[in-house]
Amino acid sequence: MDTKDKISDEAPDYEPTDKDFAEHFRTAVLFVIKKRGRGEQARVARDSEVGASYLNDILKGRKDGTEHIRRKIAWALKIPYEALLELGLAIKIIPLDDSSFNDLMRLSYDDKMNYAFSIKESFPEESEEEFITIEMVDAKPSGGGGSLQTSDKVVKTLKFRSDWLKGKTLGNTKKIKAMSVDGESMSNTINNGDIILVNENDKELKEGKIFVIRVGREIYVKRFFKAQDKYLFQGDNRDLKHLDVEIDLNDEGIDWSPIAKVLWVGKEV
Repeated sequence: MDTKDKISDEAPDYEPTDKDFAEHFRTAVLFVIKKRGRGEQARVARDSEVGASYLNDILKGRKDGTEHIRRKIAWALKIPYEALLELGLAIKIIPLDDSSFNDLMRLSYDDKMNYAFSIKESFPEESEEEFITIEMVDAKPSGGGGSLQTSDKVVKTLKFRSDWLKGKTLGNTKKIKAMSVDGESMSNTINNGDIILVNENDKELKEGKIFVIRVGREIYVKRFFKAQDKYLFQGDNRDLKHLDVEIDLNDEGIDWSPIAKVLWVGKEV
């Protein structure tokens, strides 16, 4: 009998609580990070935007993290959340002195992941509930010198996986929109014609992040930085730095506001 058959035969009926889910998740994440080696924990903390301290608290068992936080970590690991739960459960239910556990430990990383997927018979068929429909509006934020095209008219709809989108927005997806970018000042990060997904719920300016902003009647997409008494919205293409936007915080006459944080960039081919 191979490892998977043995595990399947011996696994008890089990109805985990959220506390159990958190522990299974922690077990699997620790397992994956250890297998991937040096620097992986720091990368996951950065890419998930959870933060090094909070991720360490989760891994040490000091905090469980909400499901939204755990899904963000799973997204950064590029492993489905449910597969991590199954892997953690599999490791937990096999006694340490059981040869099947040692068999599992000797499998390659890919085989371990395949094993986790096999418990759920790989991925279930995708259903409409697994996707969220996002409206793409006619507004075109400028990656250049400003755009007057600011209409909320819906031109098409796009579908995104609900687990990924909820992980990026902490579950609040009601004010997510897609827009097409005009201009090259943000290339090669965002090129002319690329589609961006923006979160209008998130207008809190964070240094180094990309935002859509309004200045007067024009809208821009730029990366945010702070300077003394100034907000700087810069393009990543420094050959076009003359198209940067500078907000003097002492000038109350400037009519401007942040519109949304950029979550994702894609393109049509």
